[in-house]
Amino acid sequence: MNKIAIIVPYRNREEHLKKFIPHMISFFQKTDLEPEFLIIEQVDTKPFNRAKLLNVGFNEAKDHHENFCFHDIDLLPVNLDCDYSLKEGVCKLSYYVSQFNFIPRPTGELGGVTTFDKKSYIMVNGYSNEYWGWGVEDNDLGERCRRKKIPFTLRKGRYLSLPHKSNGDTNGGVSSTDTNKNRKYFQNLSNTEDFFESGLSTLTYNKISEENHGMYKKIKVEL
Repeated sequence: MNKIAIIVPYRNREEHLKKFIPHMISFFQKTDLEPEFLIIEQVDTKPFNRAKLLNVGFNEAKDHHENFCFHDIDLLPVNLDCDYSLKEGVCKLSYYVSQFNFIPRPTGELGGVTTFDKKSYIMVNGYSNEYWGWGVEDNDLGERCRRKKIPFTLRKGRYLSLPHKSNGDTNGGVSSTDTNKNRKYFQNLSNTEDFFESGLSTLTYNKISEENHGMYKKIKVEL
């Protein structure tokens, strides 16, 4: 079987986790892929940092895997057109999502569900660690891939969006203040020579624990 690490950024989504793991295991049983699920949980009180958690997951899995999927916990594949099969470069899977009435999402951002091979992710230095709160880290990653000329593909599977309530930027919810701040940071950074500076090469975190739950591992970290 072809192994793939499924990296999931996480905080305060227990109901989603209870649905996500069984659904994903059932889904992958219909494929020739062997997934390892890594739930990367932010346990400090800082604003949620999706991008940095994904870098943590990559760092924890990179010695055992060559292929990675960065996967939001509130997106579930609904059929086998959601193709996680391995391909060099980067592939955005969550192009059609129920939350947006299955209208195609912008191709310039790499959020939701995205696959990478290890070489390509290292080449772009992973995600920037500087996007705290909600949004724009996926636009930054898309721009990194374009600048490094990483092969980019889209797949046409459909994803079900699990509903959730906003619970403030400290706990990972939507915050327009965060979005505006992150957008301004991205715009300013794009015009500098430091665009690739933050990422895997500058990643720091405090690993609190690693728990084996049988069907998945949960790694708790402070950022």
